[in-house]
Formats: sequence, C-alpha cells, structure tokens
Amino acid sequence: MPELPEVESVRRGLAAWLPGRVVAGMWRSPLRLRREIDLRQAQACLLGLPFGVPERFGKILLLPASQGGARLRLHLGMSGRVHTCPESEPLASHTHFRLRFSDGHELRYIDARRFGFVDFLAPGTPDLLGAALGLDPLDPGFAEGLLTLCAGKGRPIKVLLMAQEAVAGLGNIYATEALWRAGVSPWRSASSLDPREVITLAREIQGVLSEALRWCGTTLRDYRQADGQVGGYFSELQVYGRHGEPCRRCSAALEKAPVGGRTTTWCGQCQR
Repeated sequence: MPELPEVESVRRGLAAWLPGRVVAGMWRSPLRLRREIDLRQAQACLLGLPFGVPERFGKILLLPASQGGARLRLHLGMSGRVHTCPESEPLASHTHFRLRFSDGHELRYIDARRFGFVDFLAPGTPDLLGAALGLDPLDPGFAEGLLTLCAGKGRPIKVLLMAQEAVAGLGNIYATEALWRAGVSPWRSASSLDPREVITLAREIQGVLSEALRWCGTTLRDYRQADGQVGGYFSELQVYGRHGEPCRRCSAALEKAPVGGRTTTWCGQCQR
C-alpha cells in the first residue's frame, strides 16, 4: 500500500505538471471504487477552470481548482496510481477515471484492486476524511506531538504508528524501518517508551521518510510516480521483507510475526 513517501512523490510530480492546466472533460468507469465521484457536479464546477497546486494530507491527495474552492480528492488505496499522459495514449487496464485538459493531456487514475478512489469536494464542503487524520510525520512539531500521543496508550507502538487517526501517512514499510532504526520493539506498549525513546523514534521516522522521498518512494509491485517511473527505495530497506536474513546491525536472524494484523519484521536482539 502506498505510504506517505509514495503519495508525496506523486504530489510533487503533479505540482510540476498540473497547475494551470484547464479542465476540458471527465470520464469514470462504471466499476465501483471505495467512494464514488458525482461526475455531473464535478464537471459543473470544474469545466473551464485551471488547477492550482496539489496538496497532501496523510495518504490523501487534494487537487484544488485555482479559483472557486472546488477540489478533487484521491486516495491510492492498495494498488492505485496516478498517470499523466497525452490523451491519445491507449488506456491501461483498470483505468477508472480520466481528467482531460484543453492542451490534449490527461490525468488518469488506475487501480487494479479498487480500494482507492477519486471523489469531488464542492466549494465550501469540508474534508472530513482529512480532518480525522492525526499527526503528519513531516511537520516540525512531530516529536512533541508523538510524546503526547504515546502517553497513557497501551497499544503496541507499531499499531499506534499505523493508525491514521494517530499518525497520518505512516504504514507498514516505514513503521517497520523506523522502529528498527530506533531500536524499539514493535511489541512495546506506546506508554512504556520514555521521552528519550519517543524523541529518538520520531527522529528516525522523519529520517526514513526523508530518505525514501529522495528515492521517490518504494515500488514493491503497483506503485508508480505520475510520470510512470518506479520508486527506488526498495534496495535501501534494512528490515522490511527480510525476515530470516541477518540483522544488518547485530547479525541475529530477523523475525516475523503479525502485529495488529500486519506482518512485521524485527530483530529480537537489538530492538527492545
């Protein structure tokens, strides 16, 4: 599932491509996604308008019109991707949404498993999904926020980190990597971490996300940047997907078990 670095990489790619392009038409597949777009309302509000600069909240992308307050909202789900191309390019399988521009280009949403969505927020409509999200790990005050978040929480720290209402945008890959880098067991209750450990963990979360962003995220299978390029961070992963292999810090065999319903890899020797 695309996480913060993948979604932010898509946002940055769109930020260089989308602003100023004028909407000329829209199309959606008859197949249902997790949320449905009101195509008639979206066209009434967006046709003839240029887009502004895309925004990101956790794993949600917002594409605002440059005037009027209308927005498209995208979530990549597990296998979704955004593709920019000339309108003459043949449709890829599992294309569910096409946004056509007056210059002959298109933005397309492609999703084989259909857990993502594209929908529309009319002017003045609050983004309730975005409002329900927790801390953004890239915010400067993230460490202080994480200290408050962990206090009194009995849930395993990895479960807390992946709860989007607690920490927005973090998922299995980067929570696994950050906990290993911080030397913290994924099984520890959040409240058992002392302030020094929480600050260290916050620093490692921000560190691994920043590194992944420099590689434009991690492609395991479906994820692509808006221009179709893969993310290159897979070769830099230290623990995720390496169970049974030696830990690159202490050489103990990495272990694997479900934590909060998600497969987790960790080192039982150096993560305490």
